[in-house]
Amino acid sequence: MRDNITISVIVPVFNIAPYITKCIESLQKQTFTDMEIILVDDGSTDESGKICDDFSKKDSRIIVIHKENGGLSSARNAGIDVARGKYLGFVDGDDWVDKNMYKELYHLAEFENAQIVSCGYHGVYDEGVIENTKETDTVTVFNTRDALKQFFLREITESVCDKLFLKELFLDLRFLVGEINEDTVIVANLLMKSQKTVLSERKLYFYRKREGSITKSGYSKRFRVVDKHIKQIAVLTNKLYPELKSYMAYFFGVHYYCLLLSILKDPNGKQFQKDYQYYLRQFQKFFGAFMKWGTGKQKDRILAILLVCRCRKFLYGGFR
Repeated sequence: MRDNITISVIVPVFNIAPYITKCIESLQKQTFTDMEIILVDDGSTDESGKICDDFSKKDSRIIVIHKENGGLSSARNAGIDVARGKYLGFVDGDDWVDKNMYKELYHLAEFENAQIVSCGYHGVYDEGVIENTKETDTVTVFNTRDALKQFFLREITESVCDKLFLKELFLDLRFLVGEINEDTVIVANLLMKSQKTVLSERKLYFYRKREGSITKSGYSKRFRVVDKHIKQIAVLTNKLYPELKSYMAYFFGVHYYCLLLSILKDPNGKQFQKDYQYYLRQFQKFFGAFMKWGTGKQKDRILAILLVCRCRKFLYGGFR
């Protein structure tokens, strides 16, 4: 077995039998072939594990790990621990990728000597409808500070799935086990470690939009961890890049907006009124900070107006 694989792609798998075949086949069809595909069966109770085993018997590049259920972060960490690639990619088992995704990301990483390369994505609904979003061939290279700024402006996404990472970045980092919103914390930390990050606007990842996201699913106590993550990111950013505080405030305001919305959409949301009031105060705090610290540039003003328009109902009430 070779030890010098170029790319390791880690795919967590849990009870997604109707979707996993499409995901695996999209990885097998990659025009970049020096890669291994690590399928981590996280204690599936349906046919997912068997489907993974069947693929591995026919393709030597596929490695299957069967483990007890520990959640998405646990599965990804298990994959990182055995990965042999110089670079790491992550694909969720119900999504799929363009056949040229890893070829394009790898070439950008090598050409620019970058530690992280990010691309765009298509949102796909279960009905097969793909969101009609604009795509360009624009490629932009950022230093650490500017990459973090683009992250706070939500130009670089919070997901690990539309990216390729130099594996060295993970030497002292792993996904937080047992917590939602795990991508946000680790992507922020990885961007702070990356000396050069590349953003390509080519849409190469296909993200399946299913029920269960923070803005669509019912609220529960586990959502409170988002507040903890925000504070962790704030501590690091204020220490290293205090000049980004206006952009950070915008980013945090959006997250508290999502928490507020998740409570309002929950039929049983009234039982979380204390959480609601706390998130509302936090939203107002960060929006006020954004207005105070903003540079006055046109883009900052547009962002501020957008945030007010989307969140104005929270400023004047909530539960009736």
